Parts: sequence; C-alpha cells; structure tokens
Amino acid sequence: MCASLRGFSHPLSPEGRAQIVSPFPWHYSAALIGINYKADPAELRKLLPEPYQLSAIEPDGVSCWFLDWLFVGESDEEMICVNPERAQYQECLLAIRCRVHGAEGLRCPYIWVDKDNAVLRGWFYGFPKKMGRIHLTFNKAHLYELNPGLGKVGPGTRFTAFCEAHGERLITATIQLTRKITAAELPPPFGLNWFNIVHFPSTDIDAGKPLVHQIVTNVVESVRFGEAWAAEPESLVFTNSAVEEHTSLKPLEQTGAYYVTMGQTFKGTKIVHQY
Repeated sequence: MCASLRGFSHPLSPEGRAQIVSPFPWHYSAALIGINYKADPAELRKLLPEPYQLSAIEPDGVSCWFLDWLFVGESDEEMICVNPERAQYQECLLAIRCRVHGAEGLRCPYIWVDKDNAVLRGWFYGFPKKMGRIHLTFNKAHLYELNPGLGKVGPGTRFTAFCEAHGERLITATIQLTRKITAAELPPPFGLNWFNIVHFPSTDIDAGKPLVHQIVTNVVESVRFGEAWAAEPESLVFTNSAVEEHTSLKPLEQTGAYYVTMGQTFKGTKIVHQY
C-alpha cells in the first residue's frame, strides 16, 4: 500500500502536524511603529520591474515598519496555547510606493522576520522574507504604566526598534508619540494594496524559466484597528551590510511616523500580472 502524506506545506507527513505552515485563512494582529520617508526615485525604480511604475502620488515614498505579530491559522487556532512560540513573531520591512496597471499600491522589496513559519508564509504571497532578529520597546507598551520608571504611554513616549541579521545591525528606528488619532487619520501606506512578486525558481536542469514568477495582491477581510498615535520620527538609520542592499533605500527626508495596533484575516491572493 502506498503512503498517504498530508500537509499544506512541507514537510508532508502521515498526520500533517509536521507542516511548517497550515492552510488559509490566516488570522493576524499586530502592534507596529512606522516611519514614512523619501528616498532616491532612481534607486526605487531599480526595484520596480515592468509593469511596476513609480507612484504618481509619491514617487519617492517609502515606509519602514517594525511589527510585533500574533498569528493563528483557522485549522490550528489552539496553537497559541499548545505552543505559543509558533503563534508569535517580530518583523521589520520596507515598503515602496508604486503603481501596477495604473493602481496605486506598495511593493515590499526587503523584509526580515524571526520565525521559520513566518518566512514561508511570506514567500507564498510575495513577501521576500529572510531570517533576522528584531528588538522592540513597544511590544511591552501595556506594561509601561505599571513600571515606576516609565509611566503611562502618551505624548512624549519614545519607542525604539532595530533589526539585525547575520551578525550585522541593519536598521534602527526611534519615534516619539505626539497625539492620539483615529484609524481614518492614519497616512498611506494604510489603505493601499500590496503588489508583491511571488517567485519560486525551477530546479529542472532543462527549465528555461522560473517555476512561478508573478505579481499578486493580498485578499484580506475583517480589518480592524485598535490604538493609533501620530508621532514624530526621531531617527531612522540604515547600516551598511556585506550581504544586504537595503541601504539603497536609505532615507533622504523623514516625513511622518505613527504607532498603531491592528488585526485582519488573510484569505489568499489574486494574480495581478503573470510574467
């Protein structure tokens, strides 16, 4: 009798529990700090192959986000109690303002994350995730008020985050909260669609093209926002690396910052362009 293997992703196994990533839908919530800034449009263009174009609204616009995530898949919602390590991760990403077929959106060219399951999920929908280590101060914001040395989170509170990988510090960000805002007051990139490249090479020695190479957009629902703050961007420092190219997107001018908590359900993707 032939073996029957189960799983949404590798490793396939008799019971399917060994899979790195469970099937859709995926439910997320996150706290994040972000800094919007201007970069060299010539460098942005190098990361936007056809049919991408620079944004017509903000052709030099980039955002840097640091996020503290909570994740559950619909088929393994109990994982948060069974193994909390698999339901939490932290992330740093860069998002370029762009257009695809005339629609304004975002492309993520570089992103680092600290869990293997988050890496693989990202690759499935076009986020080119690499392993890194992200260190945050805002992930314990709910404990600030209880700490005699910190006090309540509010105007003047400073949050810092940095990303390191392969022994190198890559990006460091600091913001200072100024005032509470509503979700409707959050600036772009909120409200824009992601247009990311899903790419899987073929290992067939006779293959003349990748196995998959396409632009997709995310399909999400149940988007919700919690606390939102406008902030001043104190600093955003990109450090040179022997193995990364993120410094081509270094900030020329910081234009805004924010802190927000949010959640959503990821249903899957739709193909926007097939190469």
